[in-house]
This record gives sequence, C-alpha cells and structure tokens, in this order.
Amino acid sequence: MKNIFLPIIIIMVLLIGSCGIPDEEPATEETVSEEETVIEDQTTEETAIEEEGKAVAEEDEDEEEEEETVEPQLVKEPKPANSSSTPSLNIPKYKDSHFGFDHADDAYDHAVALGVHWERPHPGPVVWGYIEQDKGKYQWDMVDSYVKKAQDYDFNLMLTIFPFADWDQITCHGIESQGAGFERTLPLNRCKPCDISAYQEFIRNVVERYDGDGNQDMPGLRAGIKYWEVSNEPSMQEGRIAFFKGTSQDYLDILKVTYEAVKEADHGAKVLHAGMAG
Repeated sequence: MKNIFLPIIIIMVLLIGSCGIPDEEPATEETVSEEETVIEDQTTEETAIEEEGKAVAEEDEDEEEEEETVEPQLVKEPKPANSSSTPSLNIPKYKDSHFGFDHADDAYDHAVALGVHWERPHPGPVVWGYIEQDKGKYQWDMVDSYVKKAQDYDFNLMLTIFPFADWDQITCHGIESQGAGFERTLPLNRCKPCDISAYQEFIRNVVERYDGDGNQDMPGLRAGIKYWEVSNEPSMQEGRIAFFKGTSQDYLDILKVTYEAVKEADHGAKVLHAGMAG
C-alpha cells in the first residue's frame, strides 16, 4: 500500500510547484498618482498649519512687545488761572462743585482734573498765634500764600480757625493747656483763649482781609472766603492727638464769640462748628 500512494504524493507536489503562488497585481500609474496627490495634500496641510502657528506666535510676541513699550497716559495738568486784582466770578460756586479735599494743596492739578474745586486745609494756615505772634502785630504771608495758590487753581476754601496763641494761653492756663500732635503746625497750648477781646479782634482782622469786599483785602484776592470752621475735633483731648483742652462749655464759648466776630466783619459769611472725631 505504501508503494501505491508514494507516486501519487510526488505527482501532487510537482503539480503544485508548477502552478506557483500568483504575484500581486502591479500598481497602475493612476493609483500611484492618487497616492502621490494624497501625500502632497497632507504635506501642504501640515506646512500651512506650521506657518499658521508661526504667525500666531509672532503676533503674540508683537503684542507682548507693544505692551512692554506702551507708556501710561497721564492726565493733562491744567494750568493755574491768571490772578486778578479784583474778585473773580469764574471760581465755581458750591452748587457747581459738590466735592472737596481735606488737604489738596500738593495736588491741585489732579483735583481740578476730577472736577473738584473745594478744599479744607488741615490744620491750615489760620492759627491765631502764628499770624499774631505778638499782640497787635500780624504776619499775613503764610495765609496770603496759601490763599493765592488755591485761587490760582480756581479753588474755594473753607478755612479752619485755631484759637490758640502761646502768649495768650500762658496768662491763665500755663502748662495745663498743652495738647498733642501736629506740633509743627499748631501751638501746644490749646485751651479756651484767655483774652476774649484780643481773640475777637484777631477774628475780625482775618475775616476782613479775606472777605472780598474790596476793603482792606489781601492784595490779588480773586474771591472772598465765606466759610469759617471753629477749631477741629475738640472732643479729642487725650492720647497721641489732642486738639483741645477744656469742657464742652469752653468750646461752646469759643464758638459763640467767634461767630459774633465773623459776622461783624462779614455778615454774609458762614460759621461752622468743628468737625467731630470719628
């Protein structure tokens, strides 16, 4: 049986070998062209994406450079108004300017740019003992300079009156009148005035000089000052800052005699009580 099947197996192997395994069909020119087109399209797309990315990166760099080189836009500083020897009507009234600063003399230009035309100097230049350093002798330079600068920028002023003079205080209070704080701008003796008549005479002279009525006015005054505050925070009597030493009745007395003297010099002026601490 083995001899019979062996020739058959040999013949089948020979037949298979003669037939062989069919080769793959060669690619046509059309197929190759399509493949090349796809590759080219992909390459073009990748190139476009890469160029777009570079362009975006360059724009970002340009923007960063612009941000670094942009200079801040400063508010245009207004020039001071020209002073006049007669009262001016162009200083805004309170109804046209509802806001003010507690102390604006070092930033008038910025305040004007914001539309602000009111100032309350603090402590301010109206200190009895600094203007009348010796009884009956007045030094107006400091107040005149402050008023002129403010009015050059069309500012209205509400001036605070500090009723303290060392030469007056020592006559009835001695060292008991010493306050604290603002040592460079206020006398240390801060009680109710001893000589009320001398104090009222001082008030009449101050108000007359700055009321704008044309009689004994400060040279170059452009507009009258119509608001006068009597001292500041009299309730602050202990600690690091003490603006006043005395009772509530003492302050009421100061307010009353100041009001009378202000009205004698300028009936149209307004007298304000001191701002309260808080």
